[in-house]
Amino acid sequence: MKYLLDTHVFLWSLSNSRRLKNSVKEAFTISGFEILPIFFEHALGVYKLPLYHRDPFDRMLISQAKAENLKLISADPKIWRYNIPLLKA
Repeated sequence: MKYLLDTHVFLWSLSNSRRLKNSVKEAFTISGFEILPIFFEHALGVYKLPLYHRDPFDRMLISQAKAENLKLISADPKIWRYNIPLLKA
């Protein structure tokens, strides 16, 4: 499984924060990081999402996770409401 990280999770991982759950830390041990560009399909997907979350950057992450079949890692409960593969940080 490939993961997409919410920004705060990425920053927590860089600082080895205690906020990260063990399940998230374990997911990091089997993967490296790479940048996912924003494609037109991702931008269009934002408009199909319910308005559970109004932050445009988070909505883009959700759209990318859906389009690319990625599991999104986030500690944001608003994101948890979307029907996407998710790992709660």
